[in-house]
Amino acid sequence: MNIFLALPKATTDEKAESYKQVVKNMTQGKATITTSKEDFTSNFAQSGSWDSWIGDVAEGIDFVTRKPKYQAIICVERIVGRATAQIVERSLSAKKIVTLLEDGMVRQITNVKTVDENNWISGWELCEST
Repeated sequence: MNIFLALPKATTDEKAESYKQVVKNMTQGKATITTSKEDFTSNFAQSGSWDSWIGDVAEGIDFVTRKPKYQAIICVERIVGRATAQIVERSLSAKKIVTLLEDGMVRQITNVKTVDENNWISGWELCEST
């Protein structure tokens, strides 16, 4: 399983590695984990735009295996920016697993609520079904 780990842009490398270790432990080491920074650094330039990169993360297909690039999206904050919100929305539409690591628990995300569409850094909230 390939997992996209959506981290805030300001996340330090040390904190990113800590989150990766938590996910690795959760999956008993059976998943390949790619952080948002890693994917952005490797793929954004060739994507050509934010929308293309977001689409590649959420709906991209591996050229060799013909399987989805990522089978699951894991977020670490409930309040997210525009890019993460769009990745989550498009991933949910593609019937992918989207979860939130929060307070030591894994919560399944079912939708995204717009809080302030003009705030591209923290204008969206990840929500669970109620």
